[in-house]
Amino acid sequence: MQTHILTGGNILFEKNNYEEALADYEQVLSSSPQNIRVFYYMGNLYLAKKDKASSEKAFEQGLNIPLVSAIDYFYNGQIYYTQKDYVSAIDSFTKAIERNPLLVDAHFMRGNTNANLKLYDKSISDYQYVLIINIEYKNAYYNLANAYYNLNNYNQAITNYSNALNQTPDIFDAYYRRGISYIKTNDYRSAIRDFTKLVADNYQDASIYYWLACASIAVNDNDKAIENYTQSIRQRYNIAESYYYRAVAYYRQDNWSKALTDLNEALRLDSTNHNATNIRTKINSDGPAPAHLPMIVMF
Repeated sequence: MQTHILTGGNILFEKNNYEEALADYEQVLSSSPQNIRVFYYMGNLYLAKKDKASSEKAFEQGLNIPLVSAIDYFYNGQIYYTQKDYVSAIDSFTKAIERNPLLVDAHFMRGNTNANLKLYDKSISDYQYVLIINIEYKNAYYNLANAYYNLNNYNQAITNYSNALNQTPDIFDAYYRRGISYIKTNDYRSAIRDFTKLVADNYQDASIYYWLACASIAVNDNDKAIENYTQSIRQRYNIAESYYYRAVAYYRQDNWSKALTDLNEALRLDSTNHNATNIRTKINSDGPAPAHLPMIVMF
């Protein structure tokens, strides 16, 4: 009966029916006052209502409950995680796992907590274990990919972003970060596919145009590079680099006047760009720059 009431409260919470959800939670507590899970839900409900004082009180009540089972320790960890006390959260999730090694949510949340502490190797181990227990666990592949991405292990990131997209095809960040990972591994045409899809799906983030331009210039598609660096410049994203690379694309089209204009603007924004300085000097003194222009290594 309590489980049914608690589930009903959570459904009401998800629908933003806070007062009705709170009534259900309080009903559960009336017969089960040591139920830490309810205090966790209540704390989050008050957070949603922007009632910080009541949220802190509910969480504090939950943290004062004696812990016995793996589930108790798990929700204790959840409260610490919500409070951003990640060290205590890891301790609680670990104790939950010790009591029930198959408690997949505890492995997943410990992985998230380690990731928040930038302990990506540890988070990878947790996410991998999650997938051993449940290969279809929601967000496990995506979070695993993010951990590899943050370690600059782009090949593993690509593999796991692809797995995540096979499960959930509409994760914007998975396409975005996989696209950057493709660029980092010199697979520019795959990057173009990912960023082109995002543009086709009407994502208007300026960084998408920038990275699409970077992939395009790498495969000598200078028209596309110019088009997308122009979008990046209009939206003020990585603007100095965008002017520089657009200058490279213009030069490849023998449009030295526009190349020189962009080089001047790139150097106005970033006077340390020695490649731009050298090319501009060459154009001004001797005419066109060398056929193979040096490029800033940034992707």
